[in-house]
Amino acid sequence: MKMKRLRSENGVTLVELLAALVLISLVVLLINSVFLFTQNSAGSISKESDVQQDMLLAMKMMTRDIRSADQPKVIVVGGRKELVINETETYRFKNGELLKNQTPVAANLESFDVCHPPVGMFYPDKELKCDRNPDSDTELDTERIIIILEGPDNRSGNHRILTTEIIVRNVNDEETLP
Repeated sequence: MKMKRLRSENGVTLVELLAALVLISLVVLLINSVFLFTQNSAGSISKESDVQQDMLLAMKMMTRDIRSADQPKVIVVGGRKELVINETETYRFKNGELLKNQTPVAANLESFDVCHPPVGMFYPDKELKCDRNPDSDTELDTERIIIILEGPDNRSGNHRILTTEIIVRNVNDEETLP
């Protein structure tokens, strides 16, 4: 006597269905991980670009202001150096931000330094520096200003520093026409 088959072979077993669901879940998880990694990388690169752009913009603003100023000077207030332009504009560093008259110009900075170098002291372009404690007897060259902006390390671990030396326009010099 033959037994009837109770089970049709056309369907899918519960074990096969669970295995398919596990495989689909793993594929979706992998795709999601790649998407999140890409999104985080793009955000990190965007933030680095923003910091670099802020530093360049701040440097351009200060350079423009110094070149158009009558009497730019560096002063020390509360142990911190400030750049004063025509007695009306002040650049100062506070809590990781470079401020111009209390308005943020650049954020996420490590430091801001500004100085008049000693008379007769000339640095190679990549070695511009401001002495932390210049001697009180040292004569400073008020016709030059050095600015140093330091940002956070980039993703490669490279230190981000922008430096420039600006020749101060002397209002007593007569302009000669060609």
